[in-house]
Amino acid sequence: MNKNIKFGRILLLIILVILQIVNIVMGNKSKKVKNLIALTPEQMQKKMNIGINLGNLLELPKINEIDINKIESYLIEFKEKGFRNVRIPIRWGNYLQNEFPYKVDKEFLKKITKIIDISINLNLVTVINSQHDDWFKLGFEKEIPRFMSLWEQISKNFSNKSREYLLFEIYNEPNSEIFTLGELNSLNLEILKIIRETGGLNDKRIVFFGGLDNMNPYWILENPNSLIFPKDEYIMLEIHSYDPFNYAKIDPTSFFWGSNDDIARMEEWMNNIEKWSDEKDIKIYLGEFGVTKQQTLMTGRYEWYKEYIRYIKKLGWCASLWNDDGRYEIFDRDNVKWDNKILKILDFE
Repeated sequence: MNKNIKFGRILLLIILVILQIVNIVMGNKSKKVKNLIALTPEQMQKKMNIGINLGNLLELPKINEIDINKIESYLIEFKEKGFRNVRIPIRWGNYLQNEFPYKVDKEFLKKITKIIDISINLNLVTVINSQHDDWFKLGFEKEIPRFMSLWEQISKNFSNKSREYLLFEIYNEPNSEIFTLGELNSLNLEILKIIRETGGLNDKRIVFFGGLDNMNPYWILENPNSLIFPKDEYIMLEIHSYDPFNYAKIDPTSFFWGSNDDIARMEEWMNNIEKWSDEKDIKIYLGEFGVTKQQTLMTGRYEWYKEYIRYIKKLGWCASLWNDDGRYEIFDRDNVKWDNKILKILDFE
């Protein structure tokens, strides 16, 4: 073989190897830069836009099996339909030791981590929380060490996950049956401190606080100065809305929504929350909102969704539709079917 041709092939091979190494290095650098991004709450509102809940799955009282492949298929569906965020409620208590050192079950944490990784890799802004962990009823002082240990383990485990795509919600729907206002404020401040002190990317990870009465926005409006927000640029307020409750609840007692007065009332509370947000400089995340399938086209179900989504977009909030495999179902997980009327209302581009 001609020596020049042989040398040329060797040189070409060396160049190809160098290019491959450069691509790997640049790819890792790009991934690292992506992970390091710290969005402000205002930027996060725009990035999250409208999302969906993966409800009645990982927060059930008893989970017989966590099928990661199925959950991955659900997350892919969410992404393909145009949702920008996913809220993943998690009940940790059944997998957390009752006595010191309050360790989380390793296999459970491993599976949750895998699910979060899948969601992040799909570029879904992912919210995880503590949901239905209501063992505080046993006594706040007795149970707070267990909860603090839980959040220390969560925070450490996810400390190097992208803060652009993973957000923390401290406690779902706190209420006065479980907490006094003082206890809730203490809880939020203690857990925020733990999150920040665990280091990694948790220093600027967005964390959601919620008010009493199950994160009801009316509680915030009636108690505008009651929640304590420390000096921290990466806190947002999470609210939930099933309003009017007699219409949106399971087994409703009212069967019509959509009058001018109904729409005006909705706009009023949203405007008032936005005014509170401006005054406090705390951005809003509507983490749950929905109406059961017991309401229909004729009783205003889709008008409710249309008006809510219209005004959420107008105010620039981020939000996650409540979706489960029950009466608030939007996505039928078993049959892989969507409520196309709601998808049409969302009008994802």
